[in-house]
Amino acid sequence: IFYPGSSPQKRSIGTWLQVILLALAPFTLMKGAVSITCPPTITISCSVNPIPANTGTATASTTCPTSSNVTLTYQDNAQMNGCMGTGTILRTWKATDQCGATATCVQSIVVEDNTSPTLTCPSFKIISCESDTTPANLGYASAMDNCTPTNLIAISYEDHVENLGLCNG
Repeated sequence: IFYPGSSPQKRSIGTWLQVILLALAPFTLMKGAVSITCPPTITISCSVNPIPANTGTATASTTCPTSSNVTLTYQDNAQMNGCMGTGTILRTWKATDQCGATATCVQSIVVEDNTSPTLTCPSFKIISCESDTTPANLGYASAMDNCTPTNLIAISYEDHVENLGLCNG
């Protein structure tokens, strides 16, 4: 931009700013708006892997003028303060569009132990009155659980010896 009486070599700072602003005028910052919807709160068993395929995935859309692509990511904050890995996972979903706009939502995933352990008892045996009645002789019970490791399951037993008839006692 030249003003009457000026030369290209003696431009003022104001002139240079006008030249820069005019050069940038055709460019505008394109910013989209992202909307995100979280999956609903879900309750799962502790034996279920809490991956999105099992707990749901957020959905998102954008008004970005250059692309409708939205990238979804998530980060878990596990508050597993219950027994054997039970508690709540707070999953923060983040949607980012090609224009750099983001939106977040939080999904709650409740992890429960809702299945009782299974107990397998030793087989029935007929013994004499003098026989050793300890589990070492008659067999041990075993247990399994979907949440608790086998080595952490406590099994106790109690013998009932009433009415043994001919054993005298």
